Amino acid sequence: MAHALLIGRDALRRRDNLSIKQALQIVLRTALVVGTLLSLYLLFLLRHLVLTLFLAIVFASALRPLAIRIQRQWHLSRGVAVLALYGVAIVGVVFGVALLVPSFAGSVTDLVSRSHDVYGRWYELAVSLRGDANQRLNITLPMPPPQPQADAWLAGVIAAAGRAAPGLVMRAATLLGQVLLGMLMAYYWIEARDDLLGFGARLFHGEQRARFLMAFDEVEQVLGAYMGGQIILSLIIAGASLLAFVALGLPHPEVLALISGLLHMLPLVGAVLGVVPAVVVAVAISPVKGLLTVLIVVVIHQVENSFVAPRVLEKQMGLSPLLTVVALTAGIILGGFVGALCALPLVGAVSILARHFLFRPVLAARAAQTEPTEVEPVTGDSEQAWE
Repeated sequence: MAHALLIGRDALRRRDNLSIKQALQIVLRTALVVGTLLSLYLLFLLRHLVLTLFLAIVFASALRPLAIRIQRQWHLSRGVAVLALYGVAIVGVVFGVALLVPSFAGSVTDLVSRSHDVYGRWYELAVSLRGDANQRLNITLPMPPPQPQADAWLAGVIAAAGRAAPGLVMRAATLLGQVLLGMLMAYYWIEARDDLLGFGARLFHGEQRARFLMAFDEVEQVLGAYMGGQIILSLIIAGASLLAFVALGLPHPEVLALISGLLHMLPLVGAVLGVVPAVVVAVAISPVKGLLTVLIVVVIHQVENSFVAPRVLEKQMGLSPLLTVVALTAGIILGGFVGALCALPLVGAVSILARHFLFRPVLAARAAQTEPTEVEPVTGDSEQAWE
């Protein structure tokens, strides 16, 4: 009887211990799920900061090789080399703004002051085109609004621009602050990069550590190559625009081409904003020249987006043209401007991490499972036989 009681007591104790372990597992899993959800929510709240940090890392990845070259050539510290590059970039931006803004502002002021005469020429051209189409093709083209309505519309646009100016200034100041914050983050990333890499490497051992270091280097190269590809595309746009503007006889073609090339680095809106100054200047000269400018810049940007950009990014980042187009389209659909800005760097980084930590280990495991246990001797021209 006493022996049976002892057995029953041990069974109850084991059941109680098992219940406690199961309860602890449930609590730990619940805490893990809750912690993951809270982390995702925190990332969502800090999404602008995370985006700025990611773009800063992309910028730092492109800047670091040049900083190392300057450091070795001039025997400077890493931080001083980065600050020297920042100084050159800031001087270039200030010089470019001082060169571009007065020219563009003068063209806009001239166009506004002569808007009545310019629109009158557009209206006369529209009347002539409508008459020719009606006479030769029996087609009635729509007419633009008459001169008084166009003058009233322009006055309303100028008044609306004046009212929106303070808000635009605040947005520009916010954007400038984010750019400066990104530059600061890039500076400290370059400074702390080696320490962070060493800390991350200590989390792995043996082959995993080698794989981590190789993947880190490749991700950094791809992020830097993305910036390099964007610079190459901007130079291509600037060069093609310069040739077109010279052929069209636009004033200050080098300034207009520089604006187009620099703003082209902004996804989605950059291509449109970059051609606005050239179109404004061309329209101020004549309606025909304005139409020709619009047609030529549209052709240039369509060719660049459809054929040149995928090839350049394939060479720089190692991404296929199909994957480049799909990634950009998905980024635009999901995130608009931000999605287009981050799509290719993210796809490049994820593809490298998947190749190193997912595909290669799986392929290596399959290769190890299919290795032959015994190899039969091969004589003459006979093939190798695997058992």
